[in-house]
Amino acid sequence: LDEEFDWVKKSEVLYYSVEKKGNVSLQYKHNPWSMKCHQQQLKRMKENAKHRNQYKFILLENLTCRHQMPCVLDLKMGTRQH
Repeated sequence: LDEEFDWVKKSEVLYYSVEKKGNVSLQYKHNPWSMKCHQQQLKRMKENAKHRNQYKFILLENLTCRHQMPCVLDLKMGTRQH
């Protein structure tokens, strides 16, 4: 079961901390910048919703989730299509 959800960790940031005795501990935490962006977007979606349970959004799949070190930039900006 752990292997199925290993890709989830890749959306998190790995933090290293050194204890007083010199031991190094590792912790996965959510990327704070990413969390802030998601929270702001959710807030905007709730404010702009016409009906309480109806929201307009685009769902993008993370195609790089299974790669060790993906190098991809796909930037979506604005509202116009060309």
